[in-house]
Parts: sequence; C-alpha cells; structure tokens
Amino acid sequence: MRAITLGPDDPVVLMRAGWSLCFVGYHDEGIRYTETAVIKAPGSGNTHHYHGMSNFVSNRLDAALSKFETAERLMPGGHINWTMKLQASHVKMSRDCWAEAETDIDRCSVLIPAYSYARVIKAIICLRQGRASEAQQQIRDARLLGAELPSILWFDRVLAAKLPGYERRNSDISALWAATEPNV
Repeated sequence: MRAITLGPDDPVVLMRAGWSLCFVGYHDEGIRYTETAVIKAPGSGNTHHYHGMSNFVSNRLDAALSKFETAERLMPGGHINWTMKLQASHVKMSRDCWAEAETDIDRCSVLIPAYSYARVIKAIICLRQGRASEAQQQIRDARLLGAELPSILWFDRVLAAKLPGYERRNSDISALWAATEPNV
C-alpha cells in the first residue's frame, strides 16, 4: 500500500491498487479505490475497466457489465477490450444468456485469435446450446494453440469460481478434454 501513500490522488495508482486488493479478496476496500479512480478520471477507459474487473471478481456482476460497456465506449479499439468481452461472456453464461455470451466470446476471439482459453469458453457455450461436435472442435483448437487442462482449469477457477454454474462448467471442461484426447 506504499503506492497509495505516495500517490493517493493518482487514478492509475488507485485503479491498480484497488484491482489488486479485490483480486486477493479485499473486495470492499478494493472497490472503494477503483471507484475513486473513476471519480478522479471519469473519461479514462482504463479506470472504468479496472473498476469493472474489480466488480467482476467481487461478484458484483451488473456493475461489472456497466463498467465494461463504459470502458469500451471510451476506448474503442482499445488493446484490452478483449478482456472485457471475455469477462462479459462469463457473466452472461452464469445467467444462461448463451447467445449473448457467444457474441462476446466471438468478439474476444476476433481481438485475440490465438487465445486458447476463449476457445474453451466457446466450447462450453456450444455444448450448452446442443452443439457437442462444435464444442469438441473448439477444445481441439485450444489444444493446438497450446492449452493444457491444468492451466485452463486453474484460470477458469480464478475468473469464474464465484459465478453460478461454475461447478458444472468445470466438469464439462474436463469431460470435453477427455473426449478429445488424441487417438480417442
């Protein structure tokens, strides 16, 4: 928290310190910092992005979606917009809004085509919509991009463990992985 002491009015310090606090479980304190960053720099897409991520990991999903939308509007074509689409897809999946989640994950994949985790999320969406063969192809594609199951499960836990439906999704990822083992 030395950064806060040195830069208590700096929006960059506030947004990053707040995000860090939320990421390690100090949600209320972290949200206060990212919210202050937004107040101090309301025209910054980055402050809205970090506030959205902080709300996301704090399971304040409506606030997260709102901040992601604002951030994307403030920085169209921004290099981090793929992360907001990824997180928005998680929120929409947890609400069983599969078509909307698919639109978001497809936009994420357009912005960062070699991101294997996006293929895994797309696979879950396909599976839930009754497109099992397409889901398996997405997992095969993720494998070709270098994805490994332990890393995928760890990352999914970090991002989505607090969201409704996480346990089922985790199980589905493992089942899809097993079903797409080479020579199976």
